[in-house]
Amino acid sequence: IRSVEVQHGTQGEVHGEYARWTRVPPEGYELLPQAYWSWDAESADAINAWSAPLHPRHRATTGGNPWLDHCRNLREEDLDPAWTSALRDDGTKRILVTLQPPEKIYDDGRLIPEFVLEAMARSDKSWVWWVRLHPAMKQDFREVQRLLKERSIPADVVAANEIPLFLLLRRADVHITHSSSVVVDAAMLADVDTVGAFSNTHVRSDNHGRESPWLQVASLPPGFDPAAGFRVRARVSNL
Repeated sequence: IRSVEVQHGTQGEVHGEYARWTRVPPEGYELLPQAYWSWDAESADAINAWSAPLHPRHRATTGGNPWLDHCRNLREEDLDPAWTSALRDDGTKRILVTLQPPEKIYDDGRLIPEFVLEAMARSDKSWVWWVRLHPAMKQDFREVQRLLKERSIPADVVAANEIPLFLLLRRADVHITHSSSVVVDAAMLADVDTVGAFSNTHVRSDNHGRESPWLQVASLPPGFDPAAGFRVRARVSNL
């Protein structure tokens, strides 16, 4: 049985699971995929740099991202009616918050940083917040809902986790995250600005560590001002 791993997140030459393997046995590894489907040439090159002597075993091929292409070309009539309602352009600004497993990031296990919660609570009805959990956080779904309800924050958690990611990104005006590889997905769409708010830094690079014009925070639409506290903490001068 031939095994193929389809790229599903950030890779590149600084990713320890995919790049710079320096002691590979001549026959390769039984537990690694026999082939890799990479989104872009540089992700494939990072794998082939060490796997070339083993080809065709562990060969990486650039196949693009078919799911992104599919979602990009979907028409409104192709969507679930419930999704259509959530994604409809009604003049509101949509902010997608993508979470990471808290135990991997915060010593106190917080689900959402306090300053992000403050910004969400201070925004008016012209802002719609989508909170999407990492796939490894399914057990935290109700706790996230409880936390937001406790703070009287009308964020949409259900739609944000039911609607395919690329459809959310296609409609989102801003993407906020600590370190989710959704920044790569946003860059692929080329029309979503990402702010690395959880770490108080701008995310202005692609998945290979280079500056990316798609993630220039300076290009955010005019009129964005969710909360002064958020603006200061995230150091985004024109949010």
